[in-house]
Amino acid sequence: MHDATIHMSREAMLAHTIADTLNTTGFNYNHFNEAMANDIHRTVQQFWMKLIVNYIRFAASDAYRTDARNKASKELAEQLNCTLNDIVVYLPCI
Repeated sequence: MHDATIHMSREAMLAHTIADTLNTTGFNYNHFNEAMANDIHRTVQQFWMKLIVNYIRFAASDAYRTDARNKASKELAEQLNCTLNDIVVYLPCI
């Protein structure tokens, strides 16, 4: 029997790891933010922000599958995307 994770992209594996972590009781967003800001390399922080901006843009698109469970996320992403479209988002890798 094949292990499905062998053929899973690293991006998909990260998405599943994030989902598994968030899908537990007691995830502390503030602790995560502090760890990201204080313990993670500055360049990786830049990549993280780039990922967030990219995800917001994707969630605002027609490709984002929506139902009642994530409708509020879709609506927020659409509003944020309007703001993102009004500014220059430049996140270089230094």
